Amino acid sequence: MLALVEGALGPGADPRAAEHGLSMVLHPGLGAAPLRWLALAVAAGEAPRWAAELLLAGVSCLGAGDTLRVTVARSLEPVEALRAERQRALGLGGGDRGNYQEHFQVLCRETQDPVTRTGRAWFAFALARRWAGLDALREPPEDPVDAWLATTAAFLVGESDERLVAHAQGLLDPVASGLPRLVTVVARELTEVVARPRLLQWAHLRCAAERDHASAAIRAWLRAASEAEPEEPLETSRTLGPEPTRAARAAAEAQVQAGEFLLDWYVSDREARSTVDRWAAKVLRVYHRLRGARLLARVLSTPGVRL
Repeated sequence: MLALVEGALGPGADPRAAEHGLSMVLHPGLGAAPLRWLALAVAAGEAPRWAAELLLAGVSCLGAGDTLRVTVARSLEPVEALRAERQRALGLGGGDRGNYQEHFQVLCRETQDPVTRTGRAWFAFALARRWAGLDALREPPEDPVDAWLATTAAFLVGESDERLVAHAQGLLDPVASGLPRLVTVVARELTEVVARPRLLQWAHLRCAAERDHASAAIRAWLRAASEAEPEEPLETSRTLGPEPTRAARAAAEAQVQAGEFLLDWYVSDREARSTVDRWAAKVLRVYHRLRGARLLARVLSTPGVRL
């Protein structure tokens, strides 16, 4: 993994090396089985912990998509020391396939867990357009990468992007000398994140305004479709009582599972919704690169481990 990271992000790196490196993470015949064996060895004390940390850090720095990152994170479940990193790798995603709701459900499984508090608040504000999420992000998280994510929410409401860029630069400084291409890649992706801020803010406000009307109507329909038959007979035969259809029950179950995020996330203004969703995917990609850089810096501080 060290060789793959250095070949893709080190001095004189090949631009195609990152894609090739990610293709080598899973075994062509055994899949993720070797990763699970490594995790069991680390949990049993037969392998150093930094080996598992390096694996997750490497795929994050190389820009792995949601599917590969989740596969690696699930394979490392036996390593208790990586629990916080695993939770973030599993929950903070959804931009590749537009399945933000599924990842939000992962974040909500342990609602009192402080590890995923920032992620839940960021999803609630950026994608579900709940302004209470922004209030929760005003208190800076202890984790520096989570603090960067909270800064993106402030950018979404019109605050300067200078703090956003400076914070990312500070997170990359420990590995900048050994992985200069990582700094270049993050700078390019960060430029896309902060581009056209007024359009982004306008699209987010449009989604929030429409969400309030659409979600209210959907919730009213759900209540009508899910309530029991009235005990008293109807006054007129022309009035039809609500019938809980299969679609109504499925929608109600989705509402409970996702904490109403599904209803708040969906709006019919496709242009505005797509603008915000694409921005969120870019933010999450940079977030995982920064998290990988921080984890990699910790690995490289181990005696005997170097690029």
